[in-house]
Amino acid sequence: MNEPDTAPDAVRRRRLLYRATHRGTQETDLLVGGFVAAHISGMAEDELATLEAVLELPDVDLADWLTGRRPLPGANEFRAPAALGGQGEGSTPLLRSAPATSSPTPLVQGQEGLLGSDIVALLRRMKDAAP
Repeated sequence: MNEPDTAPDAVRRRRLLYRATHRGTQETDLLVGGFVAAHISGMAEDELATLEAVLELPDVDLADWLTGRRPLPGANEFRAPAALGGQGEGSTPLLRSAPATSSPTPLVQGQEGLLGSDIVALLRRMKDAAP
């Protein structure tokens, strides 16, 4: 019988794939989940970290960005989601579902953290791969 791989990296990839395909809206499940299913096996550690940050973004915003209803935000416009140590509910002042805080935490502090440009690059790859 085939037992699932329990190595930390394999578990992390399975967890990310599940989160990408069970987001809450079918549209985003297909757009994000389809991209992740096709590319997760070849993603490096930094790409997995960026994917985790993307999965913290609200479905409404992801769907709008990936379908072209709204333009992708610039790299400087992203803020750290609360799950990544940011302040408040939101991950960027652009998100309609989350109010901007008076002093949002930048996604990058010094040399640590994820670059906003990494998130934008991953969103661009998702958008280009969308049917």
